[in-house]
Amino acid sequence: MTHDIAKAWSIIEGWFQKHAPGAFVPRPPATQAQIDAAEAAIGYPLPDDYKQSLLLHDGVEQNAELAWLYAPWLAPIDDCVQAWTDQREYDDEEELEAAEDEPVLPALNHPKRFPILGTAYWDYNVTYVDGAPGPAGKAGQIITLVSECDFEVTAGSFGALWSRIAELMEQDELEVFRDDVISVVHKADRRSLGDLLSQAPPGI
Repeated sequence: MTHDIAKAWSIIEGWFQKHAPGAFVPRPPATQAQIDAAEAAIGYPLPDDYKQSLLLHDGVEQNAELAWLYAPWLAPIDDCVQAWTDQREYDDEEELEAAEDEPVLPALNHPKRFPILGTAYWDYNVTYVDGAPGPAGKAGQIITLVSECDFEVTAGSFGALWSRIAELMEQDELEVFRDDVISVVHKADRRSLGDLLSQAPPGI
């Protein structure tokens, strides 16, 4: 399924401008040269829908007051590559196998997981594009580290994730909750957006 990444970005940007001005600040586009360099550094191609997003906006500016997804920062491509590089020190030395019904390999770090959402220190709830899924998963799925060693599949692809967020916003199902941080929650039951998507991951 093809997702309209540009439309999703437009809806998400407009929603934040209306409900939390200044909280969500998209960056200028990445260049094709940056994307090519990133793929050369990691040794494999990134999914097309994620690259389409980068060519619209190279992530968003960091904002410690915004906690809207599993991790708040959709990071610029160069920061993602640096985080990927830093994580290679901790790769599992032996190849691990997952059960047939497992969508994620039982490895804490893997070179074919590319971090896209995190924090300034990439120290919790890091979200990856997964290029090495388990038997029940699929390449390009979005996975999030939700504990010290457990992953959840949080979308079938980057395009599915971004389009589902835009759909929820367009249908007026979300609202802003302000406490110590600016959170985005589901109007009906006050679940956080991250929890909502984790419990019903967007598909392909």
